[in-house]
Amino acid sequence: MDSKHSMISLKQKLSGLIDVIPKQSEIIYADYPLYGNVGDLFIMKGTEAFFKEHEIRVRKRWNPDNFPVGRKLDPNLIIVCQGGGNFGDLYPYYQGFREKIVQTYPNHKIVILPQSIYFQNKDNLKRTAEIFSKHANLHIITREKASYATAQDYFTSNHIKLLPDMAHQLFPVVATQQPINQKLRFIRTDHEANKELQEDAKAESYDW
Repeated sequence: MDSKHSMISLKQKLSGLIDVIPKQSEIIYADYPLYGNVGDLFIMKGTEAFFKEHEIRVRKRWNPDNFPVGRKLDPNLIIVCQGGGNFGDLYPYYQGFREKIVQTYPNHKIVILPQSIYFQNKDNLKRTAEIFSKHANLHIITREKASYATAQDYFTSNHIKLLPDMAHQLFPVVATQQPINQKLRFIRTDHEANKELQEDAKAESYDW
């Protein structure tokens, strides 16, 4: 299968989200990215495209900096958290926000869009699993097999799925102009930066 058909297949698999966020649902979109990770912005664009295609109505868009935690919400609203790669203890601010949402809204359906799960400290993983185990309607979507296996092992009280990254919803991406003969490099500065690659000016590829 060539790359074009692979991308079509991955996009089609995202329709599996309709099982947990039905068409024409009304939702709160929480945890949208407000930081410099370009990949997460791409994921957000794919998420918004998915909402539009399936007529999912976003009542409010909030992020961890402005979400009014504790505010009473319509019980029929689904709380949907951004996908990406910050589920774990590398980014405690964003993980803590999700945990607070889960604790504050035990009677709402909560959906965490396709995430990679990574904990450096197993005690932190167990603590998060304990918090999440108390929520009967929490759906954790993972975006690759290693995270899915972790979810199956530790988040046994929750609903678990394996689906592609939300960025695949944007396929096909059509260029609006021809590329020019220059290089643009996205060089990470966060916990996942690859210092060796960043400092090698002759490197042909970078961790991005």
